[in-house]
Amino acid sequence: QDGIVKGSDYDRYSFRVNTSNKINEWLTVGENMGYTHSNRNQLPEGNEWTSVMITALTMDPTTPIYSDETTWHAPLHGNINNPIGIIERNNNKYVTGTLSGNFFTDLTLYKGLVLHSQIGVEVIRGTNTIFNPSYFVSNDDQRGMSDLTENEESWKSVEWVNTLTYAKTFGSHDLNAMIGYTVQESKYFNVFGQRFGVPNEPTE
Repeated sequence: QDGIVKGSDYDRYSFRVNTSNKINEWLTVGENMGYTHSNRNQLPEGNEWTSVMITALTMDPTTPIYSDETTWHAPLHGNINNPIGIIERNNNKYVTGTLSGNFFTDLTLYKGLVLHSQIGVEVIRGTNTIFNPSYFVSNDDQRGMSDLTENEESWKSVEWVNTLTYAKTFGSHDLNAMIGYTVQESKYFNVFGQRFGVPNEPTE
């Protein structure tokens, strides 16, 4: 999917499966699983100097985009960065993979008495690669040294839910009772690396 602004495209692929099987009169098992893979190009939107939308709205409209075929033109008035230069220098990719789902069992212990046990899992892994090339447009818009940043992070969560329910009708009265407990464990991991002075072209 292409974004409104050039260079802000987003791709996502998803897969999901749901099943429920009644093994016999007292046992039902099933699962709900899904996987999503996404690839997003992110444009800088942090402040008035790097935001593409803000610089496009505030830059002097008489300023040319390029001073020659390969060099972005500095603003004729003010010190707003060239928004096209921001877009074309940008190389910020964020890739994520998400696996989530649950497995459950419904066990009828007695008429109206059901034990429900469910294990839920969520695993997310994300990689963010940012490359900033060295360039010179003006004294206010330049980068003397290129840099490459790699950031990897992952989340893992496991949840176990058990409930015991009882339902019974006495004439015009209904009785419903439930007890249960939940156990959950979560982990987060992050590793970050950066290098300066790398070759002045984006990584794949």
